[in-house]
Amino acid sequence: MANSWLDRPRDYRCLHNPAYCGILLARAAKEYEDVAGHGMPLPLAFLILPLSTPTLFRASLPNNAAASIAGWIAEHPYVRVGLADSVRNSLALTREALVFCLQRRALAVNSAQLVSAVPRRIGSTAELERASSMTQEMIGKARFLGRWFARSGGTSTIYFMLGLKP
Repeated sequence: MANSWLDRPRDYRCLHNPAYCGILLARAAKEYEDVAGHGMPLPLAFLILPLSTPTLFRASLPNNAAASIAGWIAEHPYVRVGLADSVRNSLALTREALVFCLQRRALAVNSAQLVSAVPRRIGSTAELERASSMTQEMIGKARFLGRWFARSGGTSTIYFMLGLKP
């Protein structure tokens, strides 16, 4: 990643700014917590951006959180090949978004390393979602991922099914 924010390409700055990426992480964390009853494990936060931003992965995600990750992988085996590189390439961006949200108290990480969205710290995304179908889809997929991961077993199980190492 470039050292200065302005050194980054304009398209990158628009789509991958820490505030917007933080919204995706916060929406996923809130949905996870709503389903599981506790915060989202921190390692799962590193899967949200590579799977919810415009990629082949996002386009292939199921629409129903009751679908199994194993079934999705069986239908889309290329995910196990390319996801590791995508996660690795988005590590710095995810860290940047996490730090941005933690500094603004929009996300909290407890001693068990569970990520929770802080109520009323990130407002409604309705206007943002009306801005474009892409932002609407990205926010929707981030929410979906939170619910899906909450129903899919432990962090190590999810990482294993995706062909990743936590």
